[in-house]
Amino acid sequence: MGWNRESNRLVTVVATVVSFIFVTFLVVGSSRAAFGASTTSDDNRVSAAEVALSHEHRSAVSLSIAGIVPGVTRTHCVDVTYDGTAEDLSPVTLSGVVDAVDRGLEDYLDVTIERISGDCSAPGTVIEVLARSSFATFLDDTATTPMSTAWTPDGDGESSVFRFSFDVADDNDAQGKAVTFDLTWEVHTA
Repeated sequence: MGWNRESNRLVTVVATVVSFIFVTFLVVGSSRAAFGASTTSDDNRVSAAEVALSHEHRSAVSLSIAGIVPGVTRTHCVDVTYDGTAEDLSPVTLSGVVDAVDRGLEDYLDVTIERISGDCSAPGTVIEVLARSSFATFLDDTATTPMSTAWTPDGDGESSVFRFSFDVADDNDAQGKAVTFDLTWEVHTA
């Protein structure tokens, strides 16, 4: 069976029609690609949250007890406030560091540290007892490993009150001694 003129013509017509359809789809497809849209989001910004703690005296001495004598418990409370914007925080920790020069009374003191409800002017009930030991032990232990206060702030302006109760030993060697120390309250993001 050979190719004749009519067969060639038919093949040519079919090829021309198929080519025309193919080119039409290419043109329409590329024309569609010329249409588009976009939008711009201006002034985008990322900022870091703040983590900040303060106590009621902000920068001054927050705990000062003078003239402590055996048999009389002396208490003082510290109101600590979270002033930050960060969320998902770890519990606040407390550490104490004794002054290298003004020291000696810590060996004769017992301390109880409690987290309480209320505020410093009208302390309420005990939420949790954090420590009950000699003050020297508290200072030694927390100097290297801060103690958890079991308080995790939920937001800016939240505060917690901590009561320190001191008892001095009935020992003549405690007379005239003192101890100066720093308390550090610390919080981190979890």
